[in-house]
Amino acid sequence: MKTSWQELLVQAMSDQGDGGTEGAPFTLWTAKAVYFPVQYDGAEWVGSASRHPDGVPTQHQGGG
Repeated sequence: MKTSWQELLVQAMSDQGDGGTEGAPFTLWTAKAVYFPVQYDGAEWVGSASRHPDGVPTQHQGGG
């Protein structure tokens, strides 16, 4: 079963999750964050970073 970017975005907005491996490129700006695709070793998921400086460091994306 494939997971859609919409499902991954909903997961990313509440928590980090795993996803499919065939998603299209995208960048999504919201009021608080920027979301983007991350891929590592055949897995693909939605990563995010704060849209505005908030003192919270961005964790490493795409590694294991």
